[in-house]
Amino acid sequence: MILEAELFKEDNVAKEENKTGVDDAWHRFRGIDITTFQPWMKLESVPEGDDLYLTGTNIVFLTGDAAGQKVPLGRLEGNIAYISEGFGLPGMVDILKKVKPGDEIMLDNSNFIAIQTYHRHQVPSADYHAWDQFRDADGNPIYPQRPMLMGPLMAYGGAGSVQSGRINCKMIVIGALLDGAFPWQPDWYRSKVKEYLGEREPEQFRLWYIDRAVHSDEAVTGNELRFVSYLGALFQGLLDLSDWVERGIAPPDSTVYTVVDGQVYVPPTAGERKGIQPVISSLKANGSECAVVNVGDPVHFTAEVEVPERAGKLTAAEWSFEGEQDYPVKGEFASMSSDGTKATVKAVYTFNKPGTYFPVLRVRSNRQGDPDNRFTQVKNLCRVRVIVR
Repeated sequence: MILEAELFKEDNVAKEENKTGVDDAWHRFRGIDITTFQPWMKLESVPEGDDLYLTGTNIVFLTGDAAGQKVPLGRLEGNIAYISEGFGLPGMVDILKKVKPGDEIMLDNSNFIAIQTYHRHQVPSADYHAWDQFRDADGNPIYPQRPMLMGPLMAYGGAGSVQSGRINCKMIVIGALLDGAFPWQPDWYRSKVKEYLGEREPEQFRLWYIDRAVHSDEAVTGNELRFVSYLGALFQGLLDLSDWVERGIAPPDSTVYTVVDGQVYVPPTAGERKGIQPVISSLKANGSECAVVNVGDPVHFTAEVEVPERAGKLTAAEWSFEGEQDYPVKGEFASMSSDGTKATVKAVYTFNKPGTYFPVLRVRSNRQGDPDNRFTQVKNLCRVRVIVR
């Protein structure tokens, strides 16, 4: 039961003005604006326990004028339930206006728990190979099936259509191998393009996978020691697409890869992998992927770096030895090939404190070999472990 509540203020309506850009249009889906005021309810009783799991919980109104409606729970503090933004929940303000002390509610996250395994119960057509693990030897679903397929709904909501691959143009797709929206999806789309174009697919389509890249389209990632931005590849792809369409200059080949159980695997060297991203094929500390040294001992680092064919030249190398996000140590290319596509990077560093370190080498390439063109630097990185005793 709700003992008391403060649920609505006039400035609590989520504002929609100036929310049409690609980076902030999502704000328009908020039901309320909790940056100005977060509604709350004081409850007669709340769930208790050290293992309490409230992620995805809705507050469901059982009695009163709002009976049958629900709003999302943001968090519990004692017996105060704070209400969340309500993304995609229409009429949320009208629901809150109906709620009064004395109304009975239920905290329910059963839908959220169910959705964690819903993918097993909506196996799509056979061209979605990531679902092969949920099919038997005859290709039939192993688990009971539900009638609603979420994939087409999500695709239509994001693009206004369900992708078919029936393209009548030239296209370059940039795929991030650490994308939380699943790296196998660009491969699925490529398979639909192949169905339509057949042997003409290479004449109109490219797929370039970018290793160490995530979903975010920011120039600076959330963790520069683990991720690289794909923007340099994206901007170069736009230039290549323009040359392909307007001047007939074919871009570098698609990335070579395999897909196994929904995982996308790329070859270890740039010559095998193709695409446009430079590859650090090996990074060793004292000749090993894990070096064990004493404090004060010099550690020798060596890496082999290569740019795929027709993808450009190496332009920069930089080191982070002790977790610095800004890569303070400039690297030097040794034994650079005459065309600027292959090089060795060496460094010596001494650690003055014991601990486990993960030194990182980050490299860049540019189509013309121009280190000053900040928009089209294509990045990659590699890590190695050093244990200092």
